Amino acid sequence: MQCAACASKVESAAGSVAGVHLASVSFASRKIRVEFDASTTAAAATDATIITSICAAVAQRLHRAGFELSLERDVAMRAWREQRAQSALRTRVWIGAIVSLPLLIIAMSHDSIPALTGLTSAWTQCALAAVVYAWCGWPIHAAAFTRLRVGTTDMNTLVSLGTSVAFASSVWTLMRASMSTQVVLHGGEHVTGHVTEHVTGQMGALWFEAAAIIIVFVMLGRLLEARATHRAGDALRALGALAVSRVCVFDVSGERMIAAEEIEAGMRVRVRPGERIAVDGRVTMGESEVDESMLTGEPFPRMKRVGDTVVAGTMNTVGAMEIEATHAAADTVLAHIVELVDQAQTTKARIALLADRVAAVFVPIVITIACASALTWWICGPEAARGALALESFVSVLVVACPCALGLATPVAIMVASGRAAQRGVLFHSAAAFERLAEVRAIIFDKTGTLTRGAPRVSSVRACDGVALDRVLALGAA
Repeated sequence: MQCAACASKVESAAGSVAGVHLASVSFASRKIRVEFDASTTAAAATDATIITSICAAVAQRLHRAGFELSLERDVAMRAWREQRAQSALRTRVWIGAIVSLPLLIIAMSHDSIPALTGLTSAWTQCALAAVVYAWCGWPIHAAAFTRLRVGTTDMNTLVSLGTSVAFASSVWTLMRASMSTQVVLHGGEHVTGHVTEHVTGQMGALWFEAAAIIIVFVMLGRLLEARATHRAGDALRALGALAVSRVCVFDVSGERMIAAEEIEAGMRVRVRPGERIAVDGRVTMGESEVDESMLTGEPFPRMKRVGDTVVAGTMNTVGAMEIEATHAAADTVLAHIVELVDQAQTTKARIALLADRVAAVFVPIVITIACASALTWWICGPEAARGALALESFVSVLVVACPCALGLATPVAIMVASGRAAQRGVLFHSAAAFERLAEVRAIIFDKTGTLTRGAPRVSSVRACDGVALDRVLALGAA
């Protein structure tokens, strides 16, 4: 997805699947939340079978619409893929900027560089712009073509159409000029040998630098957008990092290591000092102090003995314990916290829903306005420059009107807010709660100790009678 219009199309495609009554897409997190009615499926189907069939149907419908659905749930793997995509995007931006800089200098010099005048200058611009247009802009053109195949449009359509028209018209102008040994420069004059004449009615201007610079700036915007969304998900990844990847279980056959996702209720787990507890369960052997600050905010570890309950993600500090799991890995308190934060990030506030409705019709309207603007200049513009003015207005409207911020601003703000709140122990059920929070004027907390820093600190030092304060401080620092 590259814009809010894409998110709207994904929602429409997923919502058209039989049994799905709600599909919500977060443009910022690139996630879709689907709610479906299980009664529409086969009566004998199990929950796992129903979910698998719905996911397959949604994936197939999205593929037809030109999108791909990934069911990867590993937060670390998802982050690695985001970083790899961001690295590839950064490479395209750097190469595009390096190539566009001399292109811009040549185009703006207007033949003031003796070695680059006339056809030499124009063909040099063409070669440099071709690299940026074809290679750096390939993701844009490929995405626009994919949308075209399924009969839809998005932000890529605007950028690809605008830059393609600018580049193609410049190549055509240059080829005509080459055949007549004349070339028209962007400043509105043309050169034959060392003689400068005014542009003729049949010649147009060159827009190579415009096509290249537009692509570079659009790709730079996407790079900044990718960095912002990746950082916005840091809090959710930090919560996921509290989960243990592998855990030591034991039974009558002995002790073995398994993936934490395979934990089922009733399994017995051994936790050594300094390890995070991987399950929600009950202590069956041993005792230890457990740091539960990630859950309760309490600054001091709590002693856990046989029969006491523990939760996943907390830290075992001093002793070894054996724990019987009371919940499967997917049903732990930590898993529900991560799911709740993820849910808040994928739901939409009222203002985001309004932005999505606007974005759904934004691209076709922009294309219509661009065509109308070009036609107006072609009909009403000065006869000598009507072609150049029509092209300029057409490209300008397409590029300036890209609806990136329209769909990105609110989702990114919600991602950052929900993630930061979760790190501080505050969980939001939905994005709409953030809007309602703006109307809150007072908050009442139910008991003392609800608000803590999660770590002890020294507030004052007092010495007993007969003991020097310096001695107490020295012993405390030892």
